[in-house]
Amino acid sequence: MFSKKDFILSNINMKEVLSRYGIKVNRDMFCCPFHKDNYPSAKCYEATYFCFGCGKGGDLIQFVQDYYNLNFVSAMEKINIDFDLKIPRDNKISKKELKEIEEKRRLELFLKKEKERKRRETLIHNCEYGQTLERTIKLVKDSMTPYNWEETELMLSFLEQELELLNEEFKELINKSDY
Repeated sequence: MFSKKDFILSNINMKEVLSRYGIKVNRDMFCCPFHKDNYPSAKCYEATYFCFGCGKGGDLIQFVQDYYNLNFVSAMEKINIDFDLKIPRDNKISKKELKEIEEKRRLELFLKKEKERKRRETLIHNCEYGQTLERTIKLVKDSMTPYNWEETELMLSFLEQELELLNEEFKELINKSDY
């Protein structure tokens, strides 16, 4: 007789789980949802996965546990419901609770993407502002004459300081990571 775990592992594969939870797989590789991953660093196998970036791995039940922050029994219940396996339930988690867990996960993903979008928007703005400063410095230097030398030096000093501050902020934004 199969245990619930054995039944789940023999009836569902890792690709099905990833697909069901909105993770795209290409040639058995996918972007790991457990760390900042811009290029696929995780590989899925028949019933398991492993991320070469962060070292996280396990079977498909462990994946659901980690992805939705559930305990083992609740993860199996979620899989049972989501894949309509019709395994008798232990009534450990209700459909309403599963829906709330999914909504919470969607909200977390949305907030994470929104934060990254704002960071990128700030990077683009700073980059454009820096380019404007550099062009202005060049124009000021090109327009220097013996008659406005002191004023021009003051302006250049201010612009170069502003550019230096902007470059520091730019470096901080690039290195900032919440994953």
